[in-house]
Amino acid sequence: MGRKAPLILYLISILGLFCLIYNLFTLKYCVTAGYLVNIYNQLPQTFWVILVITFFLGAILVLCNNYPTFRIIGAFILLLNYFIFLMIPYELGYFSFNYADDLTYLGEVYDIKRTGHFNPDDFYPATHIFYAQVSCLLDIMPNILSFTMPAFFSFTFIGGTAIFSKLFIKEKVVIYLLLPVCLIYYLRYMHFSIAPHYSYYTLMPLFLFLLYKYSLEEKNVPSWNLTILPFILSIPLGHPFITIFAACILFIPILIKRFLRLKLNSTGSFLAILLVTTLTWLTNCYFLLHFFGKSFNAFVERIIQPVALKGVSYIAKANQVVTPAELCRTIVLLYGRYLFPFIVIAIALIIILLDRKKKIPFNREYKFLVIFFVALGIIDGFFIFNPVFTHTIQRVTTLNYFTYIMIPLLALSLYTIFLRKLSGARILATAVVLAIIQGISLTGALPSPRTHETNFGVPYEEVTAMQWLFDEKGNDPVLSVLDPQIASRFCDLFYGWSEKNQRKDINRYHYIVPDHFGYNDDENEHYKYKGQYVITLYQIKRIYTDVYRFSKNQDVLMRFTAEDYDRFNNDPNVNKIFDNRIIEVSKS
Repeated sequence: MGRKAPLILYLISILGLFCLIYNLFTLKYCVTAGYLVNIYNQLPQTFWVILVITFFLGAILVLCNNYPTFRIIGAFILLLNYFIFLMIPYELGYFSFNYADDLTYLGEVYDIKRTGHFNPDDFYPATHIFYAQVSCLLDIMPNILSFTMPAFFSFTFIGGTAIFSKLFIKEKVVIYLLLPVCLIYYLRYMHFSIAPHYSYYTLMPLFLFLLYKYSLEEKNVPSWNLTILPFILSIPLGHPFITIFAACILFIPILIKRFLRLKLNSTGSFLAILLVTTLTWLTNCYFLLHFFGKSFNAFVERIIQPVALKGVSYIAKANQVVTPAELCRTIVLLYGRYLFPFIVIAIALIIILLDRKKKIPFNREYKFLVIFFVALGIIDGFFIFNPVFTHTIQRVTTLNYFTYIMIPLLALSLYTIFLRKLSGARILATAVVLAIIQGISLTGALPSPRTHETNFGVPYEEVTAMQWLFDEKGNDPVLSVLDPQIASRFCDLFYGWSEKNQRKDINRYHYIVPDHFGYNDDENEHYKYKGQYVITLYQIKRIYTDVYRFSKNQDVLMRFTAEDYDRFNNDPNVNKIFDNRIIEVSKS
């Protein structure tokens, strides 16, 4: 007969399920007021607090080693709580959750559905083809898939990471601990992205698992070859950064076998196939070849700079606008999901190094993971410091490859510090630490003024307005205040890359609204650029009129002010032809 469960576990289960039901109804029936700069304000503050409380309660139940029924209830609570978070932008009624690349990616998916083929300029088509196929098979609009499929890839990341981590974990408690550790929001807003980089990033833990098993097999089993080969063949069509990462990972076993003389199955053939496939795709995709050529020329001419230098310049500019305390708070919100696990891992590593009597059974696995963690950190360092293959600092510092190893390391570290001797107090302490990390990751997961960003959500009203504008405007150019790419991105969405490139009225680099709308100190001066449509997003106006005006440093460039907007709206040479309090369209 099984042990009788304590009453407290029943109470925790009931409270956790009640919190789930409360948040489900809150999210489902919330009344939104359209677009808000701070997405956290679109839901009651209790919703966000209960997300953390629910995670805390689920973590306690999962760690109940002697009560499998409560472990299952805890796992259910944790997974459903995670799913609620992933559905937030969809339930708030957004069309998509990214103004920039994701609108272009959606346009490519629509284009594949319409034409049956991908554009030759699309140098990472694999994800777009997959989305288009799913959209056709399930008869779901691609913009709806832009919410559901990222959730699918997020759960794929969790499952793959858990399977890979179990290779190094033998203790049952640590295996149970993996679930709440995996459910921290490590990838921030990328959890809602349809970017090919993100999709393939989430598949890499499965790739690492298969490669590890293949390398250690005593015999070269054909089934492993057949399982790994689809990854190898599709990676070059996924994203260049993933291709570089996969090449590095395939090269590591070759180095180990060569210098450490360990008996491993060679990954040389996989590496050769990857390189041949990449070179074939590179030589046949003009746009990709042109991209690398342009990047190399920019490096030679010192036009571009590494991501690290971009980050330093951002911090230097931030110091002019915010106080050091505010800057530290922002860094904690943006990177606390890494900083606090690093602290826990460092403490556990010190304990293991001081373990003279070898009482910790898995110190060998822990040290191996630390070495692997450093190796992946070096790969991440390449993307941060290399001056040729650069990307936005947000993307590079969000999709970090060391996360694959940080997760099992964090689980083992928490076990080392708290759970070697199970007790209610130790389980509670572990759940508290996890809830703190999860709460910090939740606070910085969505773009908001807390992290000096604005809500990335694209409202349906904005898409409808832009569709009307492109249908009715004729050949006059469209300009966007602040970001000249916005008009181009919507053109990608509506017409696809191929048709957009044929339109002379859209060019993301040529049409830029001048600072202060071109006004000078002369009060009688009018807007002097004729025959243009100027679009202003509500969030952009809020940035310049509500956020930047609080800057105490007058040397900071203020491209637009509230006075500029008032002057532009009252200009006799400008007619406002559309305004739905989310987007304004004016004709000069």
